[in-house]
This record gives sequence, C-alpha cells and structure tokens, in this order.
Amino acid sequence: MSRFKADVRVLVLILPSLIGFQLLVPALGYSIATGSWGAGHSDRIVAGMSNRPPSVFDFAMFAGPSELTVAQGSTADTTLWLWSPDRFSGTVQLSVTPSPGLFASVNPLQVSLSPGESSASTLTVFPPVKLMPGAYSVEVNGVSGSKSHAITVKVMVTPRPDFVLSVNPENLQVDVGGSTTATLDIAFQNGLTEPVDLTVIASDGIIATLTPSSLERSGTATLKITAASTVAPGSYSIRVDVVQGLLTRSHMFSLAVTAPGASRAPVLYASQTALIIGGSVALFAVIVWGLFVVPRRRVKSQTKYRYGTPTPAQP
Repeated sequence: MSRFKADVRVLVLILPSLIGFQLLVPALGYSIATGSWGAGHSDRIVAGMSNRPPSVFDFAMFAGPSELTVAQGSTADTTLWLWSPDRFSGTVQLSVTPSPGLFASVNPLQVSLSPGESSASTLTVFPPVKLMPGAYSVEVNGVSGSKSHAITVKVMVTPRPDFVLSVNPENLQVDVGGSTTATLDIAFQNGLTEPVDLTVIASDGIIATLTPSSLERSGTATLKITAASTVAPGSYSIRVDVVQGLLTRSHMFSLAVTAPGASRAPVLYASQTALIIGGSVALFAVIVWGLFVVPRRRVKSQTKYRYGTPTPAQP
C-alpha cells in the first residue's frame, strides 16, 4: 500500500512538470525538401526541424547544368531551380549579368515559392557570330525581400559550324538559246552536321537549275544555265545561296550572253590580225631589199672605166 502511494506521488509530480515544459517551449516544426542538383549530381533529401520565426526562412537556387557549350550564333539553355527547404513562402525576382559580348535572358523573371515546394525558370545564352570563341560566364541573381542568392553559369563558346562555297568557273559565257554548266563545291567545317539547302536566282530570260538542291555533307552540285532564244545579248548576273538555319553563304558571278557564233569571232579576228601584220612585215622587207641591197650589188659589178671599153693604143 505504501508503494502505491509513492507511485501516485511521483505521477502527480511528473504531470505538472510535462505541462509546464510544453508551455515554456514552443512546438517544433519539421520540413522536408527534395531537389535535383542537375546533370552529374544525384538527388538529395533535406530533412530538419526548425523553431525559427518565418522572417528568417530562406530559399535555395542552383542551375542544372551549370556549364554550357554553345557555338557562335547559336543558343543554349539551362534550368534554374529554386526551392524552399524550410517554410519560406514568397516571390523571387531573377536577373542575369553576362560577360561582355554575351547575351543572356531568363524566363520567367519571377518565381513563386511555397513551403516545401520548388519551381524553375529557364536561362538562355546567345553568343553573337562575331564573339570570339572562349570561356564566358553568366551570373544569376535571385532576390526576395532582404534575402538574395547568386550563382554562376559557365559558358564555353566554340567556333560556329560553317561551310565554304566556291564556283568553277567564276565567269560563264553562253550563246543565245544555248546552255552551259558550272560546278559548286561546298565544304563543311567546324563540325557542321545539318544539311544545307541550295537555291539560285537568275535574271529574266536566264533559266538556272541546281542538282541536287540540298547536301547533307561536303560535296558538289551542278549549276545548269540556259539562255532563252528571246534574251538579248549582254551581261547578266546569277546568285547562288547556300542556307543552313540562320547561316547563309551567297555567291555572285556574271554570265555573258552572246549572239550565235559570236564567241568564235575574237579567235578569227586575232588570226586575221596576225596574218595582216606578218604580210606587212614581209612586204616591207622586200621593198627595202629592192631599194638598197640590189643597186649596191650592181655598182660593185661594173668596170672601173666610166666611158665604155678601152680602145687599142695608137702606134
């Protein structure tokens, strides 16, 4: 009986103590947040308990992937992840500061977060064609009230995929109503893998076609040009465009349209001129020979007596 009374006294002492402890110490809050750390990182779970007032709760931010490789004149994207590991709730304002010469944008600019939730925005970088290849960076800032975080995304700019266009021959000639051909050589460079489209623009009366009209790798195309029978002789221009996405290479060359048979006239004229000049030189040589060389030989062959043959001496 005495033992029972002792247990009751202990219980009476413990209960008030527990009630007083709960009144003095606020209830603990718990939070669990998950987030992906981008390419090459594993997901993690953050678990903890917080007894802080809401004003000290914070957000977190990271980029996945945090390193980009992009060619000149192209674009590349990465995802900006924001989440609330505690009981943060609010709107985060995003801004970007790229390296000089590099363009960057983020969409959306504002991200709303609720306790235990995450959200995302997209960062897009664009190196202009004239930007030198090399290492660049973009600083991303997130601000919500008095809280702010900054992360850096590295950007490696590489030479843009390109191609070189050459035409042979550069200058073409065709008779009215006739046709001729030229060869286009297209050489892919800097890892270009996308196909290119070929188009040709010619003057009125000139019919131009390209075969094939597209190339998937370095190769050649044949340009056939036909001058209509109604086109007037003269000089015309032809433009060939090779297009791949936003990249365009153009080549201009001239086409001389001549009257039928006129293309052989310069050859005949040159031959006639040579014949005339040669004949004139030969005639001049004959005249000089007859005027100066022949009379001198005749004088040397005459006798030294000027007045006929000598007569016999008188006795």
